[in-house]
Amino acid sequence: MSAVPKVEEVVAGVYLVPLGPVNVFLLRGEEEWVLIDAGLPGSAAKILAAAESLGIRRKEISTLILTHAHPDHIGAAAAIQKVTGAQVMVHALDAGIVTAGTGFRPMKTAPGVMNRLVVRPLIRLMASRMKRVEPVR
Repeated sequence: MSAVPKVEEVVAGVYLVPLGPVNVFLLRGEEEWVLIDAGLPGSAAKILAAAESLGIRRKEISTLILTHAHPDHIGAAAAIQKVTGAQVMVHALDAGIVTAGTGFRPMKTAPGVMNRLVVRPLIRLMASRMKRVEPVR
């Protein structure tokens, strides 16, 4: 099993799960949990281990909200959905990308010197290698 990421409660009921180059969030509801984004392909085990470290049972994650259709946000969605049974939600403009698992939107970095020198080359490298993720409904 993967190492458990160090989960941080950023505000009451909202937990940051760091996955290296990207983050996902767990939101506590009254009787269920919501996962925001799914990280890169292969991230499911770390995300689920982080949830379990908070005492969250897999079936308590009822909803997975994907903020946008970049592979670092939707990559493990199918794996997480299979294990949790969560309903996957995404904006209608990105639904076709998520269900196809390909055709990602162009990736852009935020402005700034550090982003231009460090982040942009990493994003280009990732985008050039990752053409497809497992599709999810």
